[in-house]
Amino acid sequence: MHPLEKHPREKHPLDGITAADLMETEVLSLSPGDSVEDAILELEEAGIAGAPVLDAGRHVRGVFSLSDVARLEASVAAQLSGQRSERVMLRNSGLDVEEDEAQEDELMSMDHANTGVPAGATVGEWMTAEIVTVSPEATLVAVCRVMQTHRVHRVLVVEKGELRGVVSTMDIVTCLAQAL
Repeated sequence: MHPLEKHPREKHPLDGITAADLMETEVLSLSPGDSVEDAILELEEAGIAGAPVLDAGRHVRGVFSLSDVARLEASVAAQLSGQRSERVMLRNSGLDVEEDEAQEDELMSMDHANTGVPAGATVGEWMTAEIVTVSPEATLVAVCRVMQTHRVHRVLVVEKGELRGVVSTMDIVTCLAQAL
């Protein structure tokens, strides 16, 4: 039996908690055209790992998180590794590699924040477009199951197509710590 379940038919005090009770309503949001560099700084400043991406009409288009940043950095590293391998083969063949070195320099150009992310990368290019949502009425158990099923650390609380808030794993942990 699960530790929070006393008896299968007995109502538990956490049963009445909904996404509306858990969610943060003051939510940092990003725009698809925001630079990845700026988004990283905003996430760090807010002390969070991800945020919804809203278009000009305030409709949710995706979520941008530090996992997306890691995916971008891995992509850059793979491109660099491939270019280095090509350059080694070209050098071994005695051909000129000046053009390949210029391409690597362009790929590695970074802005003032020096995070390892190429300048010009945008949130819209690297966000996760799959949006995982729940309604404000979703129970704590339902929210947890959605997060587990989709393997995400936050779900968007959406009602009638509009973002109402975000529930993160930290919101759930805080709720449980207070209830137990």
